[in-house]
Amino acid sequence: MILLAIASIFPRVVSAQMVPPPQLNVAPHAGPTVSNAMPMPADLTQPNKDDKITKTIQQTLGQDNKLSPLLKNVQITTDNGVVTLTGQVISLDNQEKLVDAVSQIVGATNVRVQLQIAGEKPVGPQPDSPDTE
Repeated sequence: MILLAIASIFPRVVSAQMVPPPQLNVAPHAGPTVSNAMPMPADLTQPNKDDKITKTIQQTLGQDNKLSPLLKNVQITTDNGVVTLTGQVISLDNQEKLVDAVSQIVGATNVRVQLQIAGEKPVGPQPDSPDTE
């Protein structure tokens, strides 16, 4: 009875609550998945962050007269913020300078060193060398 009295005073409110929401007639897996999640801007996705970190390192070190020559035989890659240095440097001192400089770059969470010192034998097994025992 109270519901009828409220319905007569506020007919639109009561009737709106009693009407079920419209159903979409979409078959499961029919087309692309739609998400309510807000899309991230392209510059905030991880691959773009990694590319930006790598480019920042290359530009920053490349503009430094003391460090740019050290990059001649060094490749820089970034994966999930972890910067990997591969290639060859002339000395352990040069390797340390590169690692210190890369560590200072914003966004670089860690530095993996896979550099070989020129003239030194590589440590550990190498993919192109036969095992010798």
